[in-house]
Amino acid sequence: MERRPGLSPMKSIAVAALYLAAWVGSDLLGAFYNGAHGTFYPWYLGAALTFYLIYTFGYAYAPLAIIAEIARPVLFPATAHLSFLVYLEFGVIAAIGYSIVVLILKRVLAVRLPFATFQDAANFCGVAIVAPLILALIPGAIAVSIFGGGWQHFLREVVSFWVGDTLGLLVLVPILATYLTPRIVREAEDSSAPVFDIQVRERILLYATVVGATLLGYAAVLTGVSGDPLRYFVFLPLMWMAARGGLRLAIPGIFVTDALTSVLNYIFPTTSIHPIDLQTFIVISAISSLSVGALVDQRARAERQTRALAFTNPLSGLPNRRGLERWLGRTEGALLLALIDIDHMKLTNEGLTRAAGDELLKRIAERCDDFVGAEFVAHVSADEFALVARGTAENAEQLGRRIAEIFEEPIAVEEHELYVSVSVGIAVASSASEYEEVLRHADLAMYRAKQAGRGRAVLYTADLADEKRTLSLATELHAAVRNREFVLFYQPIFEFIGENLRCTGVEALLRWNHPRLGFLEPAAFLDFLENMTLAERVGLWVLGEAARQAREWLDADIDLQVWINLFPRQALDPQLPEHLKTLLDEHGLSPSRFVLEIVERVIAEDTNDIERAVRALRNLGTMTAIDDFGTGHSSLARLREVPVDVMKIDQQFVARCEIDDKASGVVQAVLKIAQELRLRPLAEGIENEAQLERLRFYGCRYVQGYFLARPMRADDFFRWLTASRV
Repeated sequence: MERRPGLSPMKSIAVAALYLAAWVGSDLLGAFYNGAHGTFYPWYLGAALTFYLIYTFGYAYAPLAIIAEIARPVLFPATAHLSFLVYLEFGVIAAIGYSIVVLILKRVLAVRLPFATFQDAANFCGVAIVAPLILALIPGAIAVSIFGGGWQHFLREVVSFWVGDTLGLLVLVPILATYLTPRIVREAEDSSAPVFDIQVRERILLYATVVGATLLGYAAVLTGVSGDPLRYFVFLPLMWMAARGGLRLAIPGIFVTDALTSVLNYIFPTTSIHPIDLQTFIVISAISSLSVGALVDQRARAERQTRALAFTNPLSGLPNRRGLERWLGRTEGALLLALIDIDHMKLTNEGLTRAAGDELLKRIAERCDDFVGAEFVAHVSADEFALVARGTAENAEQLGRRIAEIFEEPIAVEEHELYVSVSVGIAVASSASEYEEVLRHADLAMYRAKQAGRGRAVLYTADLADEKRTLSLATELHAAVRNREFVLFYQPIFEFIGENLRCTGVEALLRWNHPRLGFLEPAAFLDFLENMTLAERVGLWVLGEAARQAREWLDADIDLQVWINLFPRQALDPQLPEHLKTLLDEHGLSPSRFVLEIVERVIAEDTNDIERAVRALRNLGTMTAIDDFGTGHSSLARLREVPVDVMKIDQQFVARCEIDDKASGVVQAVLKIAQELRLRPLAEGIENEAQLERLRFYGCRYVQGYFLARPMRADDFFRWLTASRV
């Protein structure tokens, strides 16, 4: 869509007047320079001004190019050497020609000014070279028809028009687009905004280097050596400016070099270098500087966006938990932090499409973001938000009531009107140094609000700490993340290949290396952790650590699938596939390297969300497994709807299957279900050889248990695997 500034009539007149004044002034300056140096302009600005006018303000302004061409001979007849009709022809050529050039740039090449990408700069430079050459053929032919001279004169005239117009486009248009367009076109993109924070002293040094190199290079030219020293001396400083500051330094650097070279050539003319050589040299430097500057800007913006994404929830655009932590760590004064959990979000999502579920969360985010008096709002996890306001404990009740009020009205999503309630945990912070503690307190208060029946706000107070184990566990879990106390153990998974057992995978199992109690198994902390927002951070850490370890094993020629248990809230996070893909790309792993385990109760209790999540993982190329099958009361129809790949048979079915006919019958029935649903069965909890042989006989493909191998740390697993392969 063409960008139009939507100028008023007075502003349109002002634009036209400024264009005509600039065009005529630059043309007179060129004629003045031309009088001292034959027929070559140092750089022709008329073409650049015409192109910029049409590109920025639209094709309706193209006729001004005709008026500009005939204005100079009319206003300053002493400077005119051609007939009025010839100037009119030149104007028509410029108006039509540069309208076509703009059309190609906008519609075909989709070039944006100011440059937003390296491709924009490269396409612009290509057009700035080719278009003036094509347009120069007609004026060249006209000049030959008037003055004669044959092909040699024709080529001379074409080169004169071509190089001058190209240089004008390369030097002037980027300056106008970068520094003028954002001020006059409201719809202009912010791609011209500075990407690099460069100190004034460094800017002065960079400009001084370019000026000094230009002076030194031209001094070498005056000695009669050749034009080469100018190229050699100036090219590297220009590249330095482009590499250090992107386009915001490259563009002025080109302008300074061209202007200074033109002034030097006027004051100190030399026969050792032709003006065309000067122009050609600056064209090459301009193309190189613009290309390098645009490439540097593009990479810098990508890095900046990547850093911003690390602190932003991609669905709502609000800061995420890391963004909240960073803000709290920088903010002083009395604050109230409210953690907001959407009650029964899973049930609310029933019957909604994925797009509708995402739209609901966006609407909730908007209501939170519009909260009057909020200092900061964040989207800390899939269905949890945070709101920070100034105040003390005395204001907490009012804050909780006001938060509930913003959800009293239904939320319109597609054809539905949805009512939501929230559980709110509020904590008080008095200094930036307390942000970790206030997050723990708000987390605990929110957990207590949910326990008390949901749909209410709870302020953290000292009496909540009476249940010492609960408070201590919450505090210690936060400390465990901060102090990196969690570790992964790996338990081998075996596959029956013919009559042999072979280790083809490992299950990553979370352990807590408690500073006082030593290694704790999940039973000691996992149920509590799953109800905290902290679970998402731990889950992401598990994925990252497992990916790192898988890469290390792969580099050691150990090719194993890694099975990872997902927290329930992690499995339902719509951003999980994106996080997983980023990790896999970072470590150079195939999506099939992971098998993600989801407990059966999540599949049994949830409906559309888990089905969408599993399908998204399958589309990525990652297998999923239903864990603890038989404990979650899921129906066979439900299992058919959710496209998991593996069924993990809970150890309670495996126990006693070798001595109890009923237990044996249950195992066979479960294996039959897996076969009918085309799922790979894995039996866990094998404790003796008789159970192993019975499962082999029943056709269970994968097995796991203490009888075969216990969970072990990564280095112990490496030694075990190496020894078992000998």
